[in-house]
Amino acid sequence: MHDHRSTFALLSLWALPLSLMGCTPPNECVPGETQECLGSGRCLGVQSCVPEGTGFGGCACEDEGGEDGGLPDVSSPDLDTGGETGGDAGPAEDGGGTTLPQELKAFPTAFGAGADVTGGRGGQVVQVTRLDDAYVGGEPMEGTFRYALSRTFPRTIVFRVSGTIVLGDRDGDGVVDTNAGNRPSLLALESDDYSDVTVAGQTAPEGGVTIRGAIYLYGVHNQIWRYVRVRVSDSEAIEQFAAFTSRDGERIIMDHVSSAYGGQQAVSITNFAEGPNQEAATLQFSLLALAKNGSIMGASGGPNGTTTVHNNMYTHLSHRVPNLAGAQSFEVVNNLTYDWRFRLINVHDALTLNHLGNAYVAGPNTQEDLARLGHKVNMGVENTDDARIHTADNFISFAPESDPWDAWGVFLEDGTPAPTSMRADEPFARHPHPVPIRTAARIIEALPGEVGAFRTLDELGQVVTYRDAIDARLLEEFAARTSSANGRPADGLDYPAIPSSEPYADADADGMPDAWERSRGLDPDEKDGADDPDNDGYTNLEDFLNQVDLATVYD
Repeated sequence: MHDHRSTFALLSLWALPLSLMGCTPPNECVPGETQECLGSGRCLGVQSCVPEGTGFGGCACEDEGGEDGGLPDVSSPDLDTGGETGGDAGPAEDGGGTTLPQELKAFPTAFGAGADVTGGRGGQVVQVTRLDDAYVGGEPMEGTFRYALSRTFPRTIVFRVSGTIVLGDRDGDGVVDTNAGNRPSLLALESDDYSDVTVAGQTAPEGGVTIRGAIYLYGVHNQIWRYVRVRVSDSEAIEQFAAFTSRDGERIIMDHVSSAYGGQQAVSITNFAEGPNQEAATLQFSLLALAKNGSIMGASGGPNGTTTVHNNMYTHLSHRVPNLAGAQSFEVVNNLTYDWRFRLINVHDALTLNHLGNAYVAGPNTQEDLARLGHKVNMGVENTDDARIHTADNFISFAPESDPWDAWGVFLEDGTPAPTSMRADEPFARHPHPVPIRTAARIIEALPGEVGAFRTLDELGQVVTYRDAIDARLLEEFAARTSSANGRPADGLDYPAIPSSEPYADADADGMPDAWERSRGLDPDEKDGADDPDNDGYTNLEDFLNQVDLATVYD
C-alpha cells in the first residue's frame, strides 16, 4: 500500500491561512470568546479565537472603501482574486479559522448555482458502520451505505468506517457476489422519496471511503455530496454506467469527489425528461479521471435552469469536459483539463455560457489540432441561434496566443468556426454566490493540490489528509506531464487498499465527536446535532462538518 498522508511538496499550494490575508492578529485571546478585529484593514464583525487560545483566526477584511468583506468584484471575467475570499468564502466562525459568511449556504465554501442546497440539514443522522452490501429479509441491512442512502427522510449520512465499500458484496468477503441480482454493484434509487440528503464523507476515519460500484439517482432532489471516492466496479453488468449519475433531480452540489472508471461519464447531473429544468446544480473541486468521458451537465427539459462547473480537474479522459445541454444558464470557471483526446466543451441547444479562466494542458494522448480538439457547438438542434457564449481568459497549451473564439467550432462540420452571432463580448450575470475567478496560470499551479476526496476530520475537528494511490498517481502524472492510461482501462482496474482506522467516539450517535462537543460546551450524551444555539443557520452537526472548509483557501 502506498501511503500518501500529506500533499506532495510541489502541490501543497492551498496552505495559506486566511488570517495572513490582511488582518493582523498578534494578541493572545480567550478560547470561545470573540474580540474586535485588529490590524490595518478594517474588518467586518469579529474574529474567532483558535481553540488553543494562542491567537486569532482569520477574519474578513474590507479594503478602503470596500463593502463586501474583501472580495473583489467577481463579475469581471478577467479577475484574479489574488487569494482573497472575504465574507463569502470563510468557514465556520466557531472553528478557530475564518469567520462564517453572512449568507447561509450549503457549506461555507459552496459556490455557484447549487450553493444554497440544504441537503439533510436538521434531519436525522444515519451511520454507515459496514463496508459490505449485506441484505436481510430482502432489504439492505442497517449500517450499509445502501441502507443509509435509501432512507426516506431528511438525513445526514456519516461514516463510522474507513475503507472500500463494495456494492454487491453480500457476504462481507470484499467481492461482488454473482448471485446478488442483475446489477449487484449498482446503487439505484428512482424516487423523490429519497431526497434531502447530505453524504458527509469527511466524517470517515483517516483514509476516507471509496465506493466501489456505480450510483444512479433518478428524481432525487436536494443532495449534498462531499469527500467521497466513487470508482465503478469491474462488473460487466455496470461497465456502461457513469460513476455517479443524478438524473431529473433538482438542487445538488458535489464537492471534493474523486471519480474513476466510469463506463460513460465520470459524473453526470442531467435532466432529459419533459418539463422540469436542471435547477441549481454545482460540481466543484472534484477529480474526474479514467472514464470514457468527463461529465454531462444540464437538461433538455424546461428553461431557466442553472448549472455551475468550477475548480474541477478532468484528466485522462476522451472528451466532455464538460458537455452542456439545455435552455439554461451555465458557468464553466477555473477548471483544469489534462490529457484529453477528442474535444473539450460541447454546447447543445439554446443557453448562455460564461466560460472563464479555464486551463487546458495537452498530454501524451492529446493531438495538438485546435480545429479537432477545441470546443464545439452542436448545430443539429433547434434554437441554436439563441445560444450565446462568453469566453475569456482561458488557456490552451498548444495555442496560447490564439484568439479565444478560434477554439470554438461547429460540431457537425468539424473545423468550421462557430458563427460570431453566438459570441457575447460581455459576461452574463453571474450565478448566486459567484466563485472568485483566478487566472488560468494560477489554476495550473494551484488546483491539483485541492481537488478530490482527500480530507477527513478527527475527534477535535482537525483536518486529516490522505490521498489514495489512484489520486496520488494522477497528480504525479500531471506534474510530470505523463500518462499511464487514457479513458476507462479495458481490464486490470485498480482498487487500492484504504487504511482501516478507528472512528471518533460518539456516545449519542449524533454524528459529532464527543471531544469536539465538549470543546464547544455541548453535551456528548445528548442528541443535539440538529440544534442551532448560536442562531447562525447551521446546525451543531453542520458546524462540525464545516470544519473541513477551514483547509480550503483561494490563494
